Amino acid sequence: MSRPPPGHRHAQTRRWSRTVRRRESPCSRSAFAFGELHAEEFLQGLDRPTFILRLAHHYDQVNFLHPFREGNGRTQRLFWDRIAGDAGWYLNWEAVRGETNDHACRAASEGRDFGPMYRMLDQITLAATEVEAADAEGPSSEHWRRVPPAQGRR
Repeated sequence: MSRPPPGHRHAQTRRWSRTVRRRESPCSRSAFAFGELHAEEFLQGLDRPTFILRLAHHYDQVNFLHPFREGNGRTQRLFWDRIAGDAGWYLNWEAVRGETNDHACRAASEGRDFGPMYRMLDQITLAATEVEAADAEGPSSEHWRRVPPAQGRR
């Protein structure tokens, strides 16, 4: 049987499958990543710098899992929104450009350099009380018009 030409859908599938097999067992890796997050009480009760530092670490851990072919970034943003909201923080993802996120993720995963990830998260992390207070004031402030209201928080 001949090989499909480079770039063919099946060639990409095989390449992706080999990459997954080289990694640790997905179950053990996810158990470790989420177990570690659980042990840190889902980042609740941390001051802002510590929250951002630990979020950067856990963001990289979950990003490494990469369980879906498509939608990993969107799924992670929803997941981290929930973790942040439950911990009293708000993540304004609209302030992040795709290139900035890609660079931060690459630096963390390939070079173990969490500086870009920390700086990115530092720019978008707000105290949930700030966002709620601004929502109560209404859309009079130009700054807060760009911040979407926090939804789905307890």
